Amino acid sequence: MQINGKMWPTNDGGWYSGGYVTVQRGLANSMNTISAQTLDKIGTSYSYDYLQNRYHITSLSVADEDYAPMATGSLTNGVSPLEMTTAYQAFGNGGYYYEGYAYYKIEDSQGNVIIEKDPEGSKETAMSDSTAGIMNKLLQTVMTMGTGTPYKISGVQCFGKTGTTTEDKDRWFIGGTPEYVGGVWYGYDTPKEVHYNLSQNPSGTIWNLVMRNIYAKKGVHKYEFPTPNSIVCRQYSPVNGKLCSGSGLYGWYDKDHLPGWTTYVPPTTQSKTKKQSTTKKGETTTSGGNNQESTTASGGDEPTSSSGGDEKEKSTTTTTTTTKKDKSKDKNKDKKE
Repeated sequence: MQINGKMWPTNDGGWYSGGYVTVQRGLANSMNTISAQTLDKIGTSYSYDYLQNRYHITSLSVADEDYAPMATGSLTNGVSPLEMTTAYQAFGNGGYYYEGYAYYKIEDSQGNVIIEKDPEGSKETAMSDSTAGIMNKLLQTVMTMGTGTPYKISGVQCFGKTGTTTEDKDRWFIGGTPEYVGGVWYGYDTPKEVHYNLSQNPSGTIWNLVMRNIYAKKGVHKYEFPTPNSIVCRQYSPVNGKLCSGSGLYGWYDKDHLPGWTTYVPPTTQSKTKKQSTTKKGETTTSGGNNQESTTASGGDEPTSSSGGDEKEKSTTTTTTTTKKDKSKDKNKDKKE
């Protein structure tokens, strides 16, 4: 997409998506281009209102109702780890917001309760259970085939999201399991480049260490997130995102808002069809050279991705966005991931 006549944004390293990409793949690989395209469809005002009134982010300014802040996280005042983590809990609890707090109750020396928190008293619906369920499936792929893979807890389903700001001045990781959600920010009070050689993201490393220690002491009581009855897993076509059979690519959908159906034609079959010979009276010619048509996706990106293993780990969504491929180098980056 273009902002003020310039292609924006780029992905980490200055490249563009260059083709059809699922939201799942864009999210798993922290692609700025897909975030921007998604924002363009729903609008900056809607996104700003959602953050302020559904997730109760208190640090937003009027200037943040724009593409860069809403799509890539370049907010004027940033977001505190507490508010960011509190927002992410909705992706693991069925779509509910609960106020974050650091204590349950405070008593005086006589045992009288001075202050006591009531979690249910702050409970609000941040999103539908179907939206929360689909987002949970998407964020799980960050941990199974994306940028969060090194930080997954073995034997327990996890969802997560990595984050890196311009010039590597901040590192984020927010992640959850069926029992816990945690967030880590790593950086300096006076922003400067973060150097860390033990992993790609020190925040993810810290999150993994803390979660493993918690489970080592408390044990595992829930291994998987529940899947709401409002969503279903279906095969889809990488050509147009519609439902089909035989593609081997799976996505999660709100069962009341399913895409239409299409006939899936494997690329090899399409290629054979286009390469069939044509015959004229007295001579035979075969298609070749400039007559051949490509049936594969253009650019460096495949139309979708898969884990190559269990079908559940290959789950994607069929929502696709397109970004225009541009060979020019765009240095207007607000966020690397």
